[in-house]
Amino acid sequence: TKDTDADVIFASVQSLGKTRYLNDEWFRRDSFDYIIFDEAHHIAASSYHAIHQYFTPKFMLGLTATPFRMDNKDIFSYCDDNLIYEINLKEAIERDYLVPFQYYGIYDDTDYTAIDFRNGKYNEKELERALSQRKRIDLVLKYYRIYVQKRTIAFCSSIEHANAMAESFHS
Repeated sequence: TKDTDADVIFASVQSLGKTRYLNDEWFRRDSFDYIIFDEAHHIAASSYHAIHQYFTPKFMLGLTATPFRMDNKDIFSYCDDNLIYEINLKEAIERDYLVPFQYYGIYDDTDYTAIDFRNGKYNEKELERALSQRKRIDLVLKYYRIYVQKRTIAFCSSIEHANAMAESFHS
C-alpha cells in the first residue's frame, strides 16, 4: 500500500528512492519532520543518497550497527553528526545485549582474481560458481564437523549458493 497521508510512513529505500516518488506529486521536500534511515551505513549509496538529497526534514537519524565503512566515507555527516548511542561489539556482548558467539574463518584457495569485479562488487553468478565448487563445499563441511555447535550461521553469496550448501549439509 502506498499511503502518503498517514502519521507514520514506512518505506523501503528501494521503493522510495525511485525518481517517480521523489517529487511533489508524491511527497513535498518538507513532507516529513523526522526521517529515520535503518542500515544507515549504506547511506552513501545512490539509492539512499537520492532520498537524503531530496527531503528536508527537521531531524534526520541514521541507525546502524556498523558505522565505519570500508571505503572510509563519513556516514555521520549525512545526519548532521547526530550520534544518539554508540556501543562496540565487545561491550554489547559483555552487557548481555547480544549473544556471545564464536566466529571461524576458513582459508580456502578460491582465486578471487579470476572473478569479474566491478563497482565494488563481484559478478554474482561467477562468485556463486566459485563458492559452490565441490572441493570448497567439502572443506566447509569438514570444518563444520570439527567446530559443530548447537546452532550455526553460515554466510552465503546468494540464494543458490545457500541452497547448494544446505543440500550438502543435509546429505
